[in-house]
Parts: sequence; structure tokens; C-alpha cells
Amino acid sequence: MELLPSLKEASRIFAPPSLKVPRFGEDTLVINVRLPQSNDQPHAGMRPLPISFYARLVEETRLCPVFMGQLGRDPYSEALRARFPLAKFIPSMGAMEDFATIRLARHVVCSVSTFSWLAAWLSRARTIHLPMIGFLHPQQRPDVNLLPITDARYRFYDFGPARWPGTEEALHAAMHGDEAGEHVEAPVLASRLHGIQGWAGHTPELVLSS
Repeated sequence: MELLPSLKEASRIFAPPSLKVPRFGEDTLVINVRLPQSNDQPHAGMRPLPISFYARLVEETRLCPVFMGQLGRDPYSEALRARFPLAKFIPSMGAMEDFATIRLARHVVCSVSTFSWLAAWLSRARTIHLPMIGFLHPQQRPDVNLLPITDARYRFYDFGPARWPGTEEALHAAMHGDEAGEHVEAPVLASRLHGIQGWAGHTPELVLSS
């Protein structure tokens, strides 16, 4: 995070493109899905998120879920459709279109992906739900710091530093298990990451107004 420009400066440099993409308002939870492609090798730092995590967020936020991104007729996508029969599903519209859709959303759930992370960070979302899993978990990848703990938009969820084996058993657990992550408040996360005690606020200049 310390190597990035301020959010305000970055948003000015990377202005949203003029694309015709879906726009979702305050009643919608836009969930970006990143799935391994058929030619992918198992990547210990990237993985499909547990579907129970999405169920938890839908229940807690009471927002209408929209799943968008790498969706198809694979087992994980079908499990999502079975778990959320009333949700809207939008297969990938292309990289630029998907990026813009995330960036325009008001409530976002990131996938384990730098693409998803950057689109959400550059957005004017009111809330960004960030799973600490795979390469986004500081214990699994201490050399990666993509946790904006001073940004009031973020909600952090700890899944532990578990490496993704890419097996059928692991995929089955992601689809049908009950793992939903531990919600971690920013002051607690600051203490865990940097040993900061007693920090209870955010840095306003790092946060875009809605």
C-alpha cells in the first residue's frame, strides 16, 4: 500500500472509461467471481472463495446479490446458482467492462485477484468486502500488503493462511462447506499487522467521499 499513490490521485490518473456497463445501486451487492480456467495450474495464492462466505454477506447486508465475472457451466458456477436461485448472474463481458462494472458498484465483494482488488480500490463504493485469503493473507504472503486498513470503506474477513491445493476435495469444500471467514475490525487488524495499539480511526485523506 505504501508504494501506491493516494486514492484521490490514482482515481484522477485512471479515469473510468466511457463504457456501457451495468450499474447497480444501494440495494445491490456486486460479487466479483474469479475461477481457475481449464488451462490454469493450481495457484496456492489464488482460489475460489467459499460459497458460505457469500451467503453470510447476503444475510448480514440484506442486499440483493449480483454475481459477475468468470462464470460458466462449471461445477462452482452451478453451485452458486443453486445456492442463490434468485440472484442475478452476469458472465464476463470482457476485461474493461468487468473492471468498470466493479468500479461503478456501491457495494463490492472482491475475489482473490489483483484485477478485482484494483477495481474495487479505485471505485467510489460505500463498502468493500475484502477476504484475507490466499495471497491477500498477510501470514501467507507477508511480502504482499494490499490491506487498506485506513480506508473506512473496507470490511476485512480472515480465512487463515491456507494454501489452495486445487484438488476436487478442496473445490467441493469451497462449494458445500460452511467456512465463512472471521470478520476482523480495522484496529484489530492494525495490531496484528503492525503492532499498533489503541488505533481506532481512519485517515480521511485516503478515503474518497461518496
